[in-house]
Amino acid sequence: MARRQGVVAAMNAMGKEMKMPEMTGTSALSLFDYTFVNTGLNATSAASYDGNVASKYVEEPLYPEFMRKPGKVMMKIYYDEDDHRILGAQLMSKEDISTAIDTLSVAIAAKWTLEDLALADFFFQPRFDRPWHYLNVLAMAALDYKLGGADKLLF
Repeated sequence: MARRQGVVAAMNAMGKEMKMPEMTGTSALSLFDYTFVNTGLNATSAASYDGNVASKYVEEPLYPEFMRKPGKVMMKIYYDEDDHRILGAQLMSKEDISTAIDTLSVAIAAKWTLEDLALADFFFQPRFDRPWHYLNVLAMAALDYKLGGADKLLF
């Protein structure tokens, strides 16, 4: 944050008016075999939000079944219940999922909604990853996109 403040202060001092962008407080922690990452609102700070906060918890495999690679990610997303704007998220996995929290931090700064994240274009190539990125699936679950029964996601 200090680097950003320094750049903004320097730009303003040089006559180029610039406003300090909002910070989402993105962080990571490794503990034993797990990586924990966080950005934006969480269970503790949600009460400070002036609006209706909702959240959704989802566990997803990181890779498609055919790749026979282990690994899952546990995710929780916080969003405004009325307009679906993404407000925060936490992810946890034994795999390195740290880049995903960067994606969510940018989504928060850009004022993305669950609908934006649900259909965001993430890289997919067979033998590398899954057809729907786990962040897409998290947003879809929060939106309750279902097909073929209460426990089957549309995608």
